[in-house]
Parts: sequence; C-alpha cells; structure tokens
Amino acid sequence: ETSPLTIVQPVQGLVVNVDEIEIKGKAQANSLIIVQSPVSTEILKSKTADFVVPLSLALGENTISISAYGANSTPQEQTLQVYYIEE
Repeated sequence: ETSPLTIVQPVQGLVVNVDEIEIKGKAQANSLIIVQSPVSTEILKSKTADFVVPLSLALGENTISISAYGANSTPQEQTLQVYYIEE
C-alpha cells in the first residue's frame, strides 16, 4: 500500500520575500524524500508519513522538485514554482 506524495505547503506559485522556506508534505512512512531548488538539495529519510524540509531559494523563480522513494513503489514526484522577491 502506498500513500501518494502530497505537498501541504507551499502552494504553487507562492511569492515570498525570504530566502528560505519549509516544504511540508506527506508520503509513505520510511520514504527517502529528496527536495531540490536551484541553489539547494535536501535529502531526508522520513520516519512517519509527515515531513518538513527547510529549503534555500534563489532570487527570482525557483522550480522546486520533490521526490519520494518508498519501499516498493516507483518514485513519486511533484514540481512547484516559488518566487523569491526582495523587498
């Protein structure tokens, strides 16, 4: 049984004025979670279905790729656009 990869936050197209955000989501427990932005790659082994990953952003548009590798499933992936704008 596999749980789908679900991103709780941030929302698609979010505009922020800080250079780091948290990616919050749900995936199968004990999944390997890989989150990539243009300036950062974070790798996490989730013990539970919920995960939180801090992620650095580049100025401007950031295409963020989130991948979850569960025990017996094919990897699940989602992509988000987040915009970091200095005030």
